[in-house]
Amino acid sequence: MPHMRIVGFGNLQRGDDAAGLLVAHRLREQHIPAQEASGDLLSLMTDWTPSEPVVLVDAAMADAPSGDILRFRAEDLPRHGRLLRFSTHGFGVADLVGMAGALGRLPHEVVILAIVGEHFGTGDHVSRAVLAAVDALVAEIAAVWREVEALPTLGVALDLARLCPPYDPALSRADPA
Repeated sequence: MPHMRIVGFGNLQRGDDAAGLLVAHRLREQHIPAQEASGDLLSLMTDWTPSEPVVLVDAAMADAPSGDILRFRAEDLPRHGRLLRFSTHGFGVADLVGMAGALGRLPHEVVILAIVGEHFGTGDHVSRAVLAAVDALVAEIAAVWREVEALPTLGVALDLARLCPPYDPALSRADPA
């Protein structure tokens, strides 16, 4: 069983919306298990366990420069839900996390990593800024994965703080204050 579940979301036909899928694909090239999700997102919840940390990667439309990486924990979503539209798919990551929480299927630790994009039209190409962010995020997630793999399996809990530090409103550009 993996130490953390990594899921990339997106649509390869909609430009920057492919970001999460590209992250998952590149992680698998490094022999790091990562799922791709572009269809039935609700079925993902059935595999989640409370003790297994989950990292969800998607594209975002936000008031931030293309290529920025936005980092949230599940508990941060209510604070930022109105500021971000997490996906061009009908049922997005924020909806999935909310539904999992309502059904009691939400793991104790969920991190959402959203790469801000600007080109989401059918047939658009992935922008350079998003491709650079994909590379940076793959390196970051891979480093955390390898660190965990090197730990002895003595019940050491995975701390995802490196991927998503605790929320600090003074440092957040997405904070409405």
